[in-house]
This record gives sequence, C-alpha cells and structure tokens, in this order.
Amino acid sequence: MPLADYLHGWDSEQRSNARWTRGAIALLLLFVLSGIYSWSELRYVIWGRATQAQVTTSRPAPSVGRDAVTLRYAYQDQDQTRQGEYTFTQGLEIASQVEVMDILYIPGSPSDSKPAGQRRWWAVIVFATMTTLLAGAGTVLYLHVRRELNPSPAATSRRPRRPK
Repeated sequence: MPLADYLHGWDSEQRSNARWTRGAIALLLLFVLSGIYSWSELRYVIWGRATQAQVTTSRPAPSVGRDAVTLRYAYQDQDQTRQGEYTFTQGLEIASQVEVMDILYIPGSPSDSKPAGQRRWWAVIVFATMTTLLAGAGTVLYLHVRRELNPSPAATSRRPRRPK
C-alpha cells in the first residue's frame, strides 16, 4: 500500500504529529552524527600527539576531485614506524611537492593519523549546540509534564484572606 493511501485517512492532528515526529527524528540523527564526528575530533585533542612524517608517495586522486592529491606518509609511533594516508582536495601543486609534513596521531592506534591543521571544529560546535537545545527542550518538557501531573496548590485552591 503506498504511503499516500495510508495517510489519506489521517486527520490534520495526526499529520501534524507525524511531521513533529519526523523533525524530532531528524534532530536526533543530527545529534548522534555530530556526536560521532565530534568524538573523533576530540580524541586528537585529548590523546593526540604531534610529529613530523616523511611523505613516501604522492599521486593525483581524480575520483575525489580535479585538484585532489593523495599523500602516503610514514611516521614514528613509540617503537614502530606507522603508515598513513590523506587526500587533499585542494592545492595539488603544493601538496605533491611536500617531503615532510606535520601530522597528529593517536599513540597505539595504527589507523588514526591526519595532517595537522585538518580539524573538524564544525562537528564540535554542532554537537555543543544540539546538546544545549536538547537540554533546553528536555527542561521545558519536564516542566510541562510536572505542571500537568501535579498542579500547584495555589492554582487549584484559593482561600479567602482572613481579615485582621
């Protein structure tokens, strides 16, 4: 059965609730995805170490973009030499001439390294904003439910004042 036929029997309140539900699911999905990206960025801030890496190969990456270049690099992590790879989407001429570059890596994690300066602060900002909005919405919802379930005594009973 097509979705339009299913929704045909709904009244306007049910359609409005469905729109709110879809919006809430989209915001929750944005919250979760920004949390994942933000965690991957904050890991470099908390545990990341900076070092220099030797560029081993440089090749164009036309599948990513016209001016993209992929650099493979090697760096020293404690007692082992590790490999990394990063694709730059701009600056083909400059990136292909680099022999040594600064990178950030997470010690003990062989696949976690990236060039220094390649930060995704937008994810942390979106996550912090979504956390604040969700906390505010949760507070408003809590106060609304509390008011509905336990009306204040002042609102339900008004005693006349005693004359002095």
